[in-house]
Amino acid sequence: STGVQASRTSEHTMQIATKSSTQKILEVFSSRHNLVHASAWLTDPLMVYASWTQEAKETYDSEFLRQLREAATLPKTTNTLNHNKFIQILEEQLKESTKSTENTKLSLERAEQQLKEAAEGTKPKTPNGNNEIIQQLEEFAKSSNEGKTIETDNYTSYLLPLGTHSNLGILLIVEEKNQQKDPQESEQQKYAREVVQELVTSVLVNSPKWGLESSPKSQAELETLFPVSLEDSFARFMEEFEKLRKKPKHDEWEPKGRLIFESKVRHFMSIGVPIAMVLPSFPFKSSNTKHKVIARHADMAEKLAFNRLQAFGDAVRSFYPPGMSLVIVSDGRVYSSQFEIDIEYVLSFQREIKKLNTSSDVGIIGLGDFLPITPEASKRAGLLALFGQSLEQVDEILRTNADFNRVYCGFKKFMAEELHFPEGTVVKQRRVKCAGAAREMMKSNDAYARLVECLFPHHIRLSIHAHSNVEKVGVTIASMIPGSDMQWGTPWHNCAVLRKNGDWELIRKNMALVRGYELKETEDGLPYFVEGDKKIEAKIEFEEEEKGNTRVYIGDMLPEVTETDIREFCTQGNITKIEIVCPKKWHLMHAFLTFEASQDAIWTVENLNGASLCGGVVRVEFPRKGNKE
Repeated sequence: STGVQASRTSEHTMQIATKSSTQKILEVFSSRHNLVHASAWLTDPLMVYASWTQEAKETYDSEFLRQLREAATLPKTTNTLNHNKFIQILEEQLKESTKSTENTKLSLERAEQQLKEAAEGTKPKTPNGNNEIIQQLEEFAKSSNEGKTIETDNYTSYLLPLGTHSNLGILLIVEEKNQQKDPQESEQQKYAREVVQELVTSVLVNSPKWGLESSPKSQAELETLFPVSLEDSFARFMEEFEKLRKKPKHDEWEPKGRLIFESKVRHFMSIGVPIAMVLPSFPFKSSNTKHKVIARHADMAEKLAFNRLQAFGDAVRSFYPPGMSLVIVSDGRVYSSQFEIDIEYVLSFQREIKKLNTSSDVGIIGLGDFLPITPEASKRAGLLALFGQSLEQVDEILRTNADFNRVYCGFKKFMAEELHFPEGTVVKQRRVKCAGAAREMMKSNDAYARLVECLFPHHIRLSIHAHSNVEKVGVTIASMIPGSDMQWGTPWHNCAVLRKNGDWELIRKNMALVRGYELKETEDGLPYFVEGDKKIEAKIEFEEEEKGNTRVYIGDMLPEVTETDIREFCTQGNITKIEIVCPKKWHLMHAFLTFEASQDAIWTVENLNGASLCGGVVRVEFPRKGNKE
């Protein structure tokens, strides 16, 4: 509501920053590993986040879980629960699990009273800033670096410390014993417990830094906040965002996606906090320095993207003072192994882009911020242990989710230029290797998306890919030059080019070289290309009476090119027919296109000759005189 009182802002911020994220993490963990119970008991203030994954039964476990639920709703006469007392009660009840239901019920009644006494019995803090409860928690943490394991006939329970010496709280995990469990599965589950322990700790410590640290404003503050009316501010925000939004052919923005997006924007504005968004992007610079990028470092292309995002943030703040908060989740660690990229190179790229980002509205974080303790080489494995699905499950998503499948098809094309192939590799082998790597990428992509959803449940989810704009909204952070092989490109797969009209755009390196663009550097040493007067002359050879010709020849095409690629490449006008020719004697292919209008054919020849199609520079000309084939 817009009338949030100042006294409630701290609690509200805590709920936004930790409650939903912790709850979602526990739910995913419970579901993924079929747990009986998972909960986090926080010390200050008293909060219990839990995931209940089994239906209530007239058995020990349902009674015990009911008791834990009630413990979460105890009268909060103090800020802190005596966790040492809770651990003692918990151990007693777990050991009672094999006794009769009646005995269990009586012991639970005693436990309820003990828990209430524990919650009400907090002693005042001592002069050194600690109290008895924190000291007891430290004793627990020191007893075992890995926490405590409690075994009964049917269950195994784990008590794991959250934070240094349990200063944040306790993580409770209850598993049902399974004598037939596969050893590899047991090891994977143990790994997942460690990841959850580390991830929940990171959320509790760092989540306010991840984009939702502002507290809601009171009604009086809101009334003096806006330089224009709330509705005018909302309308102007939507107008500014529309300049970034991708508009693909499969767009479902109207009416479905827009309604969802608008409701989130209105919510942030109604409580007077920054409009929070999250964008997984900026993984690492492409390793293809022959065709795509100038060098394997962040350059003027990345700077263009940050300039556009900063301009967007400045525009929003001009009519909505709280502004917007964009969290860029750098995802290089997740994909580096599929691209055969060394992890140190990924970390170097992240340091470079953080230097290029000068906007206070844009923050950059990554997997290292979420899992700071896990070794670098194991971070992706940790992510997959908690959120990963099998390749069979990924294949099922590919069959049923159109957005997911479109991203997969894009990854396959990228792989054709990013992977290294031994000399003599045939086209079929290339395609098989690219498809396999793309499937692994989608497995990583899905796991990372689930992590982002858990950590940023209230943020507006943006994407660098062209989605249907419902669950995720695609955005353009830098524009591609006309004649590129993709309608939308990314800075880490391209170079920057300064056009003669003063506009900055993205271009592939091989396309810039064919067009004779000059390579320069900024004062800060960031390389880019400059458009010159040199023009690649297209062969326009037709008789006077054939000036209405609508056929166009495209030569030197790579074998990966499909009819869909050609249609996406030739954006001007309507193509009525495409004939792809693949001579057996040559590696490269060519095609004949028939346009509906001759002026579109002429535009295509004049603007796309020397452009890049699926990674290869192509010749775009009119067919030679007398050659109708």
